[in-house]
Amino acid sequence: MITQTPPLTLQRVVPRPLLMAKDEFILCLKLLSAEGIDPPNRCCTAPERRYRVVFSGDLEPLGNELWSRVAAGYPNPSWNARWDVRFEDYPWDNDSSRLRVEVLGFFSYGEEGPETSTGMSVVGRAEVPLPKKLCKQKFHKLQLLRPEGDKYKAEGTIGVSLEVMPLIEAERRDNKYMWKQFMKSL
Repeated sequence: MITQTPPLTLQRVVPRPLLMAKDEFILCLKLLSAEGIDPPNRCCTAPERRYRVVFSGDLEPLGNELWSRVAAGYPNPSWNARWDVRFEDYPWDNDSSRLRVEVLGFFSYGEEGPETSTGMSVVGRAEVPLPKKLCKQKFHKLQLLRPEGDKYKAEGTIGVSLEVMPLIEAERRDNKYMWKQFMKSL
């Protein structure tokens, strides 16, 4: 008698890397662009507006600030910048770990004079939660809040992308990208 066996169900098994306490990780932070920031009636004409973004956080390598380059392009400046921040502590100790984002405006003032002694003013602030899963890129379109006295006014958005991965994975991706670029050049 011939018995019929049920069909095999194949599942893709992806090995999970063993994460030791001393493994190193990369937080890949991408700053894309902003939309609708800074009202047109504020202090100067559009071509004179320039912007920088400052990132800061509570975690050890992020305890310092990361500053973007200056970008023009009122009302939609674009940076297309990337930072790879190396660290050892993952997963985050605190579920409420966040990255603070602050857009600063650098203006050429006319008769009104600068708002501050540096010529900078806060265009908007936001916070983004740090990723909890490895190797999963997450795009965020953050609503910027502009300080107005004791209150905040929602005005404009900024696009950022965050991904945490083991250092070895980041190096593998970079090597794969470099290899593709080399092959295209042939």
